Amino acid sequence: IASCLVGSEMCIRDSIRNMSNTIKLGTAIFMFLALFVVHLEAQSEKKSSKGAVIVADYKEPVRFLDQAGQNIDFGNELRGSIITEGQTAQVGIGGKLVLLFSNGTITTLQSQTKMKIGVFEQVPFDAGNKKVADLEGEPSESKVVIDLDWGSLVVKTKKLDKKSSFDINSPVGTAGIRGTEFQMSQNPGTGVQLDVTESTVAFTPPGGVPTPVSQGNGLDVSSAGVSTPRPVNPAVAQNIGATNQAATQSTNDISLGTVSEAMSEATATVEEPVGKKEESEIELEEDSEKVKEKEEREPKAAEEGIDSEEERERRQEEIKNSENDSSSSGSKKRDKRPSRGCLLYTSPSPR
Repeated sequence: IASCLVGSEMCIRDSIRNMSNTIKLGTAIFMFLALFVVHLEAQSEKKSSKGAVIVADYKEPVRFLDQAGQNIDFGNELRGSIITEGQTAQVGIGGKLVLLFSNGTITTLQSQTKMKIGVFEQVPFDAGNKKVADLEGEPSESKVVIDLDWGSLVVKTKKLDKKSSFDINSPVGTAGIRGTEFQMSQNPGTGVQLDVTESTVAFTPPGGVPTPVSQGNGLDVSSAGVSTPRPVNPAVAQNIGATNQAATQSTNDISLGTVSEAMSEATATVEEPVGKKEESEIELEEDSEKVKEKEEREPKAAEEGIDSEEERERRQEEIKNSENDSSSSGSKKRDKRPSRGCLLYTSPSPR
């Protein structure tokens, strides 16, 4: 009997030990899966969240284009408007545009400049009660790619996160930024002029090796890709300082809460809503309904001896044309004048 009791006690202890090990293993697996899910959600959030570009100040003429190249109407007051990934900002002759990126970078587009936001991804951040002026570095990890078609950008960036990147593309190469103040100009036929007044910018020609341009230095890159180092242009250095000072004053009081909200809006704008009809589809349906109504209406009008809508419009057009015959030549002369907008929004001439 005693040996049986001892054997039973050992079996019970083994069972308890096995159950304990199973519970520990299950807990470990559960914790691992939970952490894995959190990691996936964080990665998904990083990939889906977009940065925003806020209009801080401007001087006409300026305009904005969507991905299809169509004008974006922000209304009469542009300050506070949000530019998103894939959109283009353009400044005409004599204009200026100050932009605040949600990673803390301020960029001033000078007269006759065209720039596209190629890529802007940024991890969401806790805004707290801070303002842009309180930032020493960018508030969260970001990835920015700007396409400079032509013109001149004056840039002041916050210190970037180690995982962040900020690149400005041009036809003759890419400027990589880590946290600096500089001016980059791209003129058709002449190439790029880069002047750095703080920190370092790395300029990389297509398929080439990066050339570091440090504080107090400049770089000329011809349209053929030939790079020529030089000292910073004194006049350009003065312009960088004055321009960035004015841009800083116009953005310092913007709250990070406003910046964070702009990011949410930008993310929602870039992501196409599911199940929403395209405007072209809606317009096509409306046009089909109108055609159907017209087809049903005109046979009935013919039976009753009533002119069709098309016939009435044709006669009205003939009367209008006959009344305007005497002044048509003068109108045609006036119509030949180029529009003001065509003259304002042009690339700078080669220097």
